[in-house]
Amino acid sequence: MQYASLILFASAVLLTSPPVVSAAADEMVTHYGTVVAIEIRGGQLVFDEIVGRGGVTETIRHTVELIPATRFVFASRMDEPCDLVGRGVERSLDAVFVEVGDGITVECRHEGARLIAVKVTVTAMR
Repeated sequence: MQYASLILFASAVLLTSPPVVSAAADEMVTHYGTVVAIEIRGGQLVFDEIVGRGGVTETIRHTVELIPATRFVFASRMDEPCDLVGRGVERSLDAVFVEVGDGITVECRHEGARLIAVKVTVTAMR
């Protein structure tokens, strides 16, 4: 009897609780870091991201895939005041100008365990 009650309770919890959500396909994630390596022909960008957790910082190395549709841009601040929020300007950048040591922001799409670079913004050139 006690076993049947436990099964009934567990079934009710499973049916009424929200589903567990994992990284959804095509979920967009933004990472910030410093370029460690880039292989354009091989389709890979490796960068280190510094994250803080509980007062402790750690470096996480990410490898993202570069695809033909990956956009590369250089972001800079405007010298003169304007009405743009943040006063920033993005300009297209050829991937060959991205070098080790550059500061970047990478917008990635998750496809299972793969990270696909959708847009790479160079924020500080070495």
